[in-house]
Amino acid sequence: MLLCLMLLCLSTSSAALALASGTARTAPGGLLQHAIELRDAGFTVIPDAGLSAELVSDARAAVSSELSRHHDRLSQLGLDPIESDYAWIEIDKRHRGRYSLRPTQRSAWTKLLQEAVGAAAPVVEALHSLPANGDDGMLPEYTPPWSRALLEAASSLLPPRPAVDQLGAIVSSPGAGAQRFHADAGDTHLRLARLSRRHRLFNVFVPLVDLAEGGDGTMFWPGSHLERKRLGYEAARLDACRSYLLERDAAAMAEMAVPACPAGGLILFDFRLQHRGMPNDSTRERALAHAVLATGGAFDRLGSEEAPSLLAAAEALSADPADRRAQLEAIGRQQSGWWETQQTNSAR
Repeated sequence: MLLCLMLLCLSTSSAALALASGTARTAPGGLLQHAIELRDAGFTVIPDAGLSAELVSDARAAVSSELSRHHDRLSQLGLDPIESDYAWIEIDKRHRGRYSLRPTQRSAWTKLLQEAVGAAAPVVEALHSLPANGDDGMLPEYTPPWSRALLEAASSLLPPRPAVDQLGAIVSSPGAGAQRFHADAGDTHLRLARLSRRHRLFNVFVPLVDLAEGGDGTMFWPGSHLERKRLGYEAARLDACRSYLLERDAAAMAEMAVPACPAGGLILFDFRLQHRGMPNDSTRERALAHAVLATGGAFDRLGSEEAPSLLAAAEALSADPADRRAQLEAIGRQQSGWWETQQTNSAR
């Protein structure tokens, strides 16, 4: 567990170095335009982020190899990699056929993310230099002007420079179904983001395979990170006694976008944006590397959960058959509980 955490910190520090060194590549395609799209639509696509095809290929192989090793370890622990529910610090199962991974060592995967962070960071900084969208961070109408001014002044003191919060990858196997619509931001983040427009979290997705427009990438509801649209969505859910499904809302679905992005491009989006992974109806493994960027003191609570270590559990298996049997039974019970916790936190 300790070794895994040390390696994770090492990888994150490497990505942070790209920000501190001043060598980060400014995203092509118009820095200001990407920042405006991120502010107003909640996402932007950078098709050419300057990442080499060779590095992307090596990163894809590193992620696939890591997933295969984890699946072998899961089998050693008596867990079915496909059917069982589990949540370890190195890997968790989102649902059948979709897995979230964290790196355990430096590789082409972490190097790719280091360079991707360097390309995405200037867009986030440019976003914080823009005037706020009028629908973003809406305070109650009864908030007095002096309070608004005080909050704005305090917000301007928070650092706009992004920090790396997490590194990871998401793999969707052939046959994986669509995710439900969700926003990655929790209630606490939403409340603080309302008070400060610099308190933000952003996902940086780096597809490791080509994604076609309207295909099997990620579907976004443009503008759903903004307060006005989000409040309308929450009101609709409450009116339907929480049985409301976004998929059944024809008006909302007409606004959806599944952007194209080549392997090695970037998709940068706000944590508050409603989105879902599309089903993988292809025969290829759909993998993407990702990083979480934070500004204004924000952090992702889900990633900070102290899940147990798969590597440590596999190494600790006893050679004694009776002891090993007891260990495997305990691991099965533990992982069922951890997976339920992860699912609850993901729905926050």
